[in-house]
Parts: sequence; C-alpha cells; structure tokens
Amino acid sequence: MCARDLLSQGRSVIFDSPCFYTDLLERGQTLARAFGARYRYIECIVTDTELLDQRLQARDTQRSQRRGIAIPPVDIGDVDKLSKEAIHRQQLENTKRPDDACLSVNTSMAQETCIRQCLDYIRSGD
Repeated sequence: MCARDLLSQGRSVIFDSPCFYTDLLERGQTLARAFGARYRYIECIVTDTELLDQRLQARDTQRSQRRGIAIPPVDIGDVDKLSKEAIHRQQLENTKRPDDACLSVNTSMAQETCIRQCLDYIRSGD
C-alpha cells in the first residue's frame, strides 16, 4: 500500500476519496495509529446540487468516477432512476464519518476560505 510506505518514511499522506464504507475509515485510522501519525478527516461538501453537477461534468473523469450526479461511471451504465437531488441527498446521508473530530467544508465558498479552514484544522491539536 502506497500510504503505508509513505508513512513508514515519516511523510504525510492525503487520501482523496468519497467515504461510503466504514472499512475505509477503520483502515486509515489503524494505519495512522501504527505509524504515530495524526488522522485528520476533511469532508468537502457542495450543498448546491446544480453546482456539484456542473463540477462533475466539467472534470476529466476516470472510468470509475461519476460523469455527473445522475450519470454513473462508464462500466456501470445508466442505472440511476432517481433525481439529481435524491442521488445527492443519498450520497450525503451515506457518507461515513469518524465518531470523533472531523471537518466539513462547504466548497461553494471561496477557495482561499476553504484552504484556510482545512489548514487550521490540520494544524490544530483537536
């Protein structure tokens, strides 16, 4: 695992992924503890469904990524029968978060504001 190798070298690791599985949280926290690293969880949220959809459609996607809120990854095909709003709400509700501290950042705000919030959280002792 790349994260394990980097942590063993005393480096910091950022894992960028939606977190829909408790296993992702547990493995990350266990790995951080094993190397004496601080575990920080930052959730980037866009509450504006249309803005999120525009961002998803404008990015260069991998085969495993959604091409829009209601446009599933290429290999899955068009299986979503829900509205964009319902899919977005489901994703927010199904996101797994740690029981202890985490930061939710509304990325509809100015980029500088979001970065400042994230860095303050990472640097904090909380």
